[in-house]
Amino acid sequence: MNPHSQRPAGFEPAALPDYATLALKSKNNHKISKKNKKLFIGTNLKMECKKPENQKDCTCTYYSCSLRGLCCDCIKSHRERGEVPGCLFPPEYEKTYDRSISNFLKAWQKK
Repeated sequence: MNPHSQRPAGFEPAALPDYATLALKSKNNHKISKKNKKLFIGTNLKMECKKPENQKDCTCTYYSCSLRGLCCDCIKSHRERGEVPGCLFPPEYEKTYDRSISNFLKAWQKK
């Protein structure tokens, strides 16, 4: 089984904060917790890049890529080219470097 398809123990989607509600409250100057205020600048989610951790866990075998570990930039780059990032492919398909959507669909239809 692909380790990336497993949810962490105790992960419950319903337990995640409703960011749209928090953004609306923030925009309307209602009080929100200090913890949640740190998540937002205006209505944009503020995220911290974890490049060293991402690089360690990255399953892409294109090691010389300048976007390795910069997941947001990697996804954006592939999306702009109509592709899928390598980390979303099973290992045997990722190693072909064919990032096309058709190859992605073919890979997962066989699973």
